[in-house]
Amino acid sequence: MRTVGLVLLYVLGFYAPVRAQQQSTPSAENLLVRLSIEPAGACEGSHNRAVENQLFDQADQAVVQNLNAASNSASSRLIPREQAVEALEKLVQLSTKIDASWPEGNRFQYEAIDVSPGLVVKMTILSRATFSFFAVTQIGPPSHQTSRWQQSGFDPHRINNMGGSQSVDVFLLHRGPAGKARFLVESGDFSCGSGRGVTYTAYEWDPQNAAGLAEIIKLEDSVNEEDPIDEQIIGRFETASFTPIGKLRTDGPLITLPHCWFSDLDTWDNPSLCAVNTYDLSGDRVRFVSSVINRPDLLPIARAVEYAQAHGYSATRAYCESDEVARKLVEDVPPYSFAGELAISDASALRETVELGEDHPYSFVVEKTGDRWLVVSFEIE
Repeated sequence: MRTVGLVLLYVLGFYAPVRAQQQSTPSAENLLVRLSIEPAGACEGSHNRAVENQLFDQADQAVVQNLNAASNSASSRLIPREQAVEALEKLVQLSTKIDASWPEGNRFQYEAIDVSPGLVVKMTILSRATFSFFAVTQIGPPSHQTSRWQQSGFDPHRINNMGGSQSVDVFLLHRGPAGKARFLVESGDFSCGSGRGVTYTAYEWDPQNAAGLAEIIKLEDSVNEEDPIDEQIIGRFETASFTPIGKLRTDGPLITLPHCWFSDLDTWDNPSLCAVNTYDLSGDRVRFVSSVINRPDLLPIARAVEYAQAHGYSATRAYCESDEVARKLVEDVPPYSFAGELAISDASALRETVELGEDHPYSFVVEKTGDRWLVVSFEIE
């Protein structure tokens, strides 16, 4: 009897904090009320990211609860997307009522995307966007396992409490011979006054893998604000043009992901160098195919300067025609430089002179050797 009493006390003691936590968890309605006093604009005042994240967690719980309730009902024919929509529509109605003063696009919204046998839910509130992935998983010890719907993955940017706004777009991807579910998430980040970032993450769901939702492609970079050109028309540029290249394509076994990055060639708060990466999804293992760059003639200058600033001789040498040029760059390039102005002269299909900085204190000559451009000369005033 004493043993039973101790066990009972232990169980009650174990669950007491859980009950207290459940009682203290604010409802979705309460969270929406707290958010209703927030400024509507992404860069207007401060935003309570913790409350926004709690609302997304509440939405996840509502979806899981609805999916499992339908799974356990003998009279219910489970269509995962419909069950998710049923749960999320209640939050939409609450937000419409509580946040009536906001623009419609700032209220709670969602999109449920069937990624059989799983489900992706995209959610937005104010200037935030995120996603969660739901699937049936086996829980419990091996001898007593049960199948239940669970949140099996979510947007890693959700815990990022930085300012600005976020966007999320979800694209279904080609499946390999094994038929595993795949999807791509394009996450956009707009920091107030600091340009736009983009992250592409391709996921694959394998219900037999204990790791669950796995990343199969990860690319994090920046966005150029100009309209892109087609990667097939890259040629010689006689001006300091930095038009981005390529478009996002997610249909079929070959996908393309455009991206840009900041470098010492930038003349304003906009990344100059851009590329479009191609990946092959035809097999069960994703393969990187190629990367086409908008300015292959200027890439060696940006890379050589980057590595020279870090005093990395070997890496700098990879972008120079000779040891002498690489050593001069490592010895003379200051730890920080900004293009300010960029001028290209004596340009031909195989050679050009590039001058950087105010009053052009840095002078580079680049030549094309085979299919690569290399720095063949460097001078600094």
